Amino acid sequence: MYSEHSNFTGFTCNYQIPELKRPRDFFEGINEVPGVLQKNHFPTLDGIRCFSILLVIFYHLDLSQNGIYRTVFNGDLGVNIFFVLSGFLITTLCIKEKVITSTLNLRKFYLRRMLRILPVAYLFLFVLFILNFFLKLNLDYVNFLAAAFFIYNFAFFRNYKNGVPVGHYWSLATEEQFYIFFPAILKKNYVTFLFCILTIIILVPIFIYVQYYVPSLNKPALLFTTHYLLKFNSIACGCFFSVLVFKGYFNKVGAIKYRFAINLLIILFIFFLDFKTNFDISHIWTNSIASLLIGFFISINIYESNDVIYKLLNSKIAFKIGVLSYSIYIWQQIFTYPVLPSPLSSFPYNLLFLAIVSYLSYHFYERYFINLKNRFQRIKN
Repeated sequence: MYSEHSNFTGFTCNYQIPELKRPRDFFEGINEVPGVLQKNHFPTLDGIRCFSILLVIFYHLDLSQNGIYRTVFNGDLGVNIFFVLSGFLITTLCIKEKVITSTLNLRKFYLRRMLRILPVAYLFLFVLFILNFFLKLNLDYVNFLAAAFFIYNFAFFRNYKNGVPVGHYWSLATEEQFYIFFPAILKKNYVTFLFCILTIIILVPIFIYVQYYVPSLNKPALLFTTHYLLKFNSIACGCFFSVLVFKGYFNKVGAIKYRFAINLLIILFIFFLDFKTNFDISHIWTNSIASLLIGFFISINIYESNDVIYKLLNSKIAFKIGVLSYSIYIWQQIFTYPVLPSPLSSFPYNLLFLAIVSYLSYHFYERYFINLKNRFQRIKN
């Protein structure tokens, strides 16, 4: 659910994006970095993180059963946006490193991931362990182990007793499992990487749909494999759109010229999709469509513009909330569910305490590890 910020600024490039005339050009190697991806930082992505975390928080607060409220504040959609963002940014960083240095240093990649993800994730579990002892939350050791080893996205653990306080670790588990393998595939062979993400985006949903109607294909091992790979669909969509931006597909198309209208249509369409992250047959197509639209939205909004949506995504308040989004996501579970005694878990005080804890966590704990992480950047500012 979290993606690194880009610090690749130690180069210049006057690359002119070519016009792509053949579909097979998509599979040709990437040798240069387009201007739009040479930035040190993408404020638009923080703005999107801001609105994503608001969807998650207000979904968990469950302030109303009104249909409009439940449609707008869709927590599953918020998490899915984080997935697509993560795939887009991490793929962008990896491809940039490979283009600039001719390789991808996996050891430093994993060190950066660990230094950003693990410190606050384990701090939360430590705090929760203390709360579990004093407040008698009845959390089992299985809950803690599944969260600590990032395997909470498997059905056995998600359905295990009293797991709500660590329930949000399913998304962290999904991301970390994806990044165990896919950067290595990208380093080894770019074309193989593309075929893998396209398989997850296109072929896996189709095959699962066929499995539903053909019982002979419902063998345990095959069923597990297809449904496991489906968990990565949204992240793979982000990877796919990162490649499209590298290839220049959004540089001279009408999507940029008519971006404001397209943005509105995408936002309205996504919010009215019946989106759920339960990966069942009834949501395969809506989830895939939503992920592709989110990837499209990200891709056209990293280009600078004067339209209202771009300015909103790049506003100071959106930036500040976006920067804190991972901290907020980690800590929100104990404030938005009845884990802590009132008023710590009662609206609106829980929002105030969540904001304070997230701010302190980021600025007085996580920042130390973020600075340490930056030492392992391949390209220095």
